[in-house]
Amino acid sequence: MKTPKTFVSETLQEILSLRTPFVTHNRLMFIPHQGMARNDRYNLMNWRSDNALTLAQYILSHDLQKDKILTIAVSVNDNLDTLNSYVATTYPGRKVEFVRFLGNISTSERWHFYRLLTECSHVFTSITYPLRPFSRRKSVTYVDLGYFPMPFKNDIFAKTDPLYMGLDRFNDKDLDYYICNSELAIRLIMPSMNVDYGHYLNLGNCRNDYLLSDEYPSTVRKVLEQSVDYPVKKIVLYTPTHRDYEEGQKEASRELLGYDMDLKRFGDRLKENGILIVCKLHPKQNIAAIKRSLPPSIMIHQATEKYGLSELMKASDALLTDYTSGYYDYLLLDKPVIFNFHDVELYKSTRGFTFTPIESICAGEIVKDATGLEKALSCLDENADKFGAMRHFVKNLVYSYSDTGSTERIYNRFL
Repeated sequence: MKTPKTFVSETLQEILSLRTPFVTHNRLMFIPHQGMARNDRYNLMNWRSDNALTLAQYILSHDLQKDKILTIAVSVNDNLDTLNSYVATTYPGRKVEFVRFLGNISTSERWHFYRLLTECSHVFTSITYPLRPFSRRKSVTYVDLGYFPMPFKNDIFAKTDPLYMGLDRFNDKDLDYYICNSELAIRLIMPSMNVDYGHYLNLGNCRNDYLLSDEYPSTVRKVLEQSVDYPVKKIVLYTPTHRDYEEGQKEASRELLGYDMDLKRFGDRLKENGILIVCKLHPKQNIAAIKRSLPPSIMIHQATEKYGLSELMKASDALLTDYTSGYYDYLLLDKPVIFNFHDVELYKSTRGFTFTPIESICAGEIVKDATGLEKALSCLDENADKFGAMRHFVKNLVYSYSDTGSTERIYNRFL
C-alpha cells in the first residue's frame, strides 16, 4: 500500500508530465549508471566506461546536434563548476547543462530534473530507470543503452526471494528501446524484463568503442607501474563481483583473493615475477567483509575522476576475474583471462549463472585454490596461446560487432 507521501509525489509527477506534448523538445538527456557515477566518479570528464556518457562525448566531439541542449545527469558528489569549466574550455559555444539526479538529492533538485525530462526529445540511459509517467509520453524516446554486453550472473528471481531485484517490473512503458550486442544477449536479457522482443536492438555498447580503438592509456599504465618499488612486467586487473551472501556483514571474513594463504610469500613471488595485481572492486561489494592487509604487489584501485574501468582494462596485460560480465568486455582486447572460482559452489547456490555449466564459456584457466592461482599467474603467456581460439569463439557469441562503430550506429539510428 502506498504511503500518502508516495501517492502525492506520483500524482504531482503525473500532472507535471502532462506538459510534455506542449513544450519545445530541445533537449537530449544522458543518464549514466547511478552506482558507477557515484562510486567510480564517472562523469563527462571521465566518460570512457559508461555508455550514456560515451554517446554524449561523441556528439560533442563530432560537433553534432548543435541546436539541442545536452542535459547530463550527475551525482551529488560532482562539482558543477568544474564540469561547466571543462565544457567551456573543451567545447566552447556548446549548450550543455548538468542536472542533479544520481544519489540523495533534494526535493527541489528532483523536481527540476523531472521538469527537464518533459523538454527532452530523447533520453539515453546506461541502465533502466523507473521514470514513469514521463517515459510513457509519445513525444519522447527512451533508450536504455545497456549495462553489460551480456549477463553472466543470474538476474531472475521469484518475488519472494531475498535477491529479487524487480527487473520484471520494467516494461515498454519504461523504455522504447534496449540496446544489446548480439541476438544471444537479447535472449538472455529478455526473461528478466517484461519488454517485448521488438524493443531490443542489436547495435553494440558505446563504451566498447574505446576498448577497440588505437588509443592507449599510457599515463594510467605509468601511474600503476610507479605505485610499486619494483619493475613491473605484467599488470593483472582483478575484477571480483560482489557477493550477495556477504551483504550485511560487519566484520572481515575472507581474504581478497578468497584463499587462506601466506600473503607475504605470495606477494614476494609476484614481485619476483614483475607482476602487479590491481583490484577493481565491484561498487556493490561489502568492503567490510574483506580483509584489507595486502602486500605491495596487490593494490586496491581507488576511484578517481581521471580514469575508470575501461582504461584499467586497456592498461592491463591480463584479467583475473570470477563471475562478472566485465569478462565479456575484456574479450574484445584478446588478452589472457584467469577465473578465480574460490567459492563457485556457494555462488551457484545463492545467485547462479546464465549458463550451465558456466565453465563452457570461460575462455581461460579456472583456479579453485591458492596453488592453482599462483601457477596460473606464472603462466600468463601460455594462457594467452592456449585459450586464444576459445576467446575468439566466446567473443563471437557475445558480439555481433567487434568494431569501433557502436556509438555511430546508435547515433544514426536515433538522431
